[in-house]
Amino acid sequence: MSSPPVAMRANGRREDPNFHNEEYLFRRIPTTLWDDPAEELDVDAVQLPDISVERSKYAHAEWARFDVLNDRYYDVWGIVAVQVQDIPPELWREGVFHFVFRVNHCPDDRNYPHAEIRAYENEVHVDQPGKIPEDVDLAWRERLLRKLQTIIKPHQIVRIRETAPVSHKLEPHVVVS
Repeated sequence: MSSPPVAMRANGRREDPNFHNEEYLFRRIPTTLWDDPAEELDVDAVQLPDISVERSKYAHAEWARFDVLNDRYYDVWGIVAVQVQDIPPELWREGVFHFVFRVNHCPDDRNYPHAEIRAYENEVHVDQPGKIPEDVDLAWRERLLRKLQTIIKPHQIVRIRETAPVSHKLEPHVVVS
């Protein structure tokens, strides 16, 4: 197994609540949901609430394959990305229930780039599965799915960069095979 790059560690850095509109958010997709790169992603590839992502300001796309909490590296999982400006910002239900979706930086000592796309109902964080009505959940995930870009295909092996990115923009990864 590969070790997470040292540049992923917080090293005393504090949470950064500022997201540039053009910043990318990387999400790993397991091969149980996306095994064939030629196939379209299914809406189940993204689940609410609290979608875990990595920030391009602090991480390269391949770093999203690291699960630092469980000491795993998913070397064959695909990576998709969405720009912050393309996250569907809100949905209304019956003109009363207002659902807002925001990105929050949630750094961990071993994973400083970690962030979450969170849902809020009438400004209250929804952090339990099943608390968002099915129609709102599905409509929002379908909108997000249309904005996702493939960054690393399933089974594509890339070199793991050890140094931090120099900007929030996409930096090309080196394909090994």
